[in-house]
Amino acid sequence: MRKLSTAELRKELLKIYGVGPASVDYIICGVFHRSVLTTIPPWEAKIYSRLLGLKTKNPKKIMAFLDKRYGKYKATVIGYLFMDISWKHKREGVEWMEKLLPYA
Repeated sequence: MRKLSTAELRKELLKIYGVGPASVDYIICGVFHRSVLTTIPPWEAKIYSRLLGLKTKNPKKIMAFLDKRYGKYKATVIGYLFMDISWKHKREGVEWMEKLLPYA
């Protein structure tokens, strides 16, 4: 699978039952080390909206912002932001994160 183009890889991964567009992005980034971000799930959009200081929680509008601001580095930026706030929430507790992710 590593020899497939990103488009072909996406197509093959989406054939797996239960794997959707966001999961495919995570797999392509994490396992295949390709900087890809095409989808933002609604629950993540709420977090990114807050972290990026945006008024919108619309995933498509947030993606447009990321495309314009960070271009090909958007997957790296989002990965860093999410990891950073997750660790902070684990260590110190972030009140607004608790409301979004009470199980975390």
